[in-house]
Amino acid sequence: MADHRSRKRAPISNTSIPQEKALVTYPLRMAENGFLLALKYLRALVVVIIGQRSSVL
Repeated sequence: MADHRSRKRAPISNTSIPQEKALVTYPLRMAENGFLLALKYLRALVVVIIGQRSSVL
């Protein structure tokens, strides 16, 4: 069984500061309202936010 702490995390490198803030504040707001966001949906949110930026540029 691999130790989960030994895995390296991939950095979120293609995001701007406002995007990173959105990725932090949105799940926190959802949790405050009683809606926990599953990790798979958080990953999908990252894809959407990065995709929106690239389509604007």
